[in-house]
Amino acid sequence: MTLNLPRSLLATSLGLTLALGAFAPAAFAEPHKQVLADAEQYKGEALKLLERLVNIDSGSGYEPGLTQVRDIAIDELKKLGATIELVPNTPDKSSHVIATLKGTGKAKILLMAHMDTVFKEGSAAERPFHIKDGRAYGPGVMDDKGGIVAGIYALKVLKNLDFKDYA
Repeated sequence: MTLNLPRSLLATSLGLTLALGAFAPAAFAEPHKQVLADAEQYKGEALKLLERLVNIDSGSGYEPGLTQVRDIAIDELKKLGATIELVPNTPDKSSHVIATLKGTGKAKILLMAHMDTVFKEGSAAERPFHIKDGRAYGPGVMDDKGGIVAGIYALKVLKNLDFKDYA
């Protein structure tokens, strides 16, 4: 799978995420300057996180890799102030992660991603993360490790904006 990185991995993902969520009325307006600036600022950091995740084998049912990806995601979410709940995924030995952030508004926002890929064990070593001609490559780079990264960094940008208009 490939992920096109025209201006920034995050500028496009965050723009879409925010347009569908809190800033829906502004979807056809000029880009929010602070959101765009934050997304650009986080580009390198986000790509490093994406590289870490992509270079972990986490095929469906592969417990060691799924645990590694889960623990990295939990660590990033805790840094944002999220409370974490783990729900067993039976019959697999993995778990679902429910991260909750509390705001001051009434609306609810849901970001969702999966941690497993369709790639067999050894794929990360065979095809490690790399960027060529503005595209990121590697097992799960877009589906859905890129989604995990986009969600985490969307939350970071919202935190920078001190956005709390959600329940």
